[in-house]
Amino acid sequence: MNHASDNTASNQARILLHSQRNLYSNVHFRLGLYEFEEIISQVDSIDLLAPQRKNWFKYGTRVANRLASYYNTSINPGISKIKVQKNYDLFFAIVSFPRDLLHIKYLEGWKDRCKTSICWLNEIWIRDIPRTTYYLRLLRDFDYVILQLAGSIEPVQKVIKKKCLYLPYGIDAILFCPYPNAP
Repeated sequence: MNHASDNTASNQARILLHSQRNLYSNVHFRLGLYEFEEIISQVDSIDLLAPQRKNWFKYGTRVANRLASYYNTSINPGISKIKVQKNYDLFFAIVSFPRDLLHIKYLEGWKDRCKTSICWLNEIWIRDIPRTTYYLRLLRDFDYVILQLAGSIEPVQKVIKKKCLYLPYGIDAILFCPYPNAP
């Protein structure tokens, strides 16, 4: 864990926030989610859990995803192992795609150390659900599942056998504009 905010008098973090920022820091379409993580850190006390890439991450991810998609099994995709040591009121995981859920599978202790868990799955298209069922089943470990695409809610609910919530989001386009002198 590499980040804690100071928003409570006791300085005890209430939220364990899982981030993929160390795994995919150079992928611009993920920046909106990282900004959302920053907003959470400004309004409550958090510990940021951001696993590091191992040297074989690029190839390990390919192998892990192939195993998960075709054989309904997985291996560590090449992330550092982290064991949650403290207790939290909330575990909040924000992932872009179903395949990103493998990164959470290899975190130790979050289910036992966190009273409530939420996963926000940013992008799951209906046409992708049949080949991502292994990943989606990992959502069964969460108390609440949030989806950004309204059309995917019912099909995902059928796979995970749990209610999903719809939460659209907005983004500050000026702040994240990749051009330095943009208006």
